[in-house]
Amino acid sequence: MPPAFFCKVLFINADAEFQAGRAQNHLRPEHIEKIVSAYQEFTTNGDYKGIPNYATVVTKEELAENDYNCNIRRYADNTPPPEPQDVKAHLLGGIPKSEVEAKRELFNAHGFNPMNLLQPRM
Repeated sequence: MPPAFFCKVLFINADAEFQAGRAQNHLRPEHIEKIVSAYQEFTTNGDYKGIPNYATVVTKEELAENDYNCNIRRYADNTPPPEPQDVKAHLLGGIPKSEVEAKRELFNAHGFNPMNLLQPRM
């Protein structure tokens, strides 16, 4: 192992890498390969930075800054970004215009004009 490997920790967030089963979940060969390849790259490449939202290399100093918190999601968070919210629509009710416009092609394909059903707010 390269000397740069020491005093570093590799966090791999593989919580989405499984095949759901009835009684328990299973790792498929491609999931195992992804996990192993991230680890092997870490152990052979002293400058390995990780895979965004999947694997992250953390130094001893970074761990100390975070009070040695080893929560995987702190370092390799794979949660999807939140959907943008139309606060005005939430407060005043109704469907945001941006959502209606995003579906315009679908409405047109079915010969439906949403303005026959919806009324714009002033």
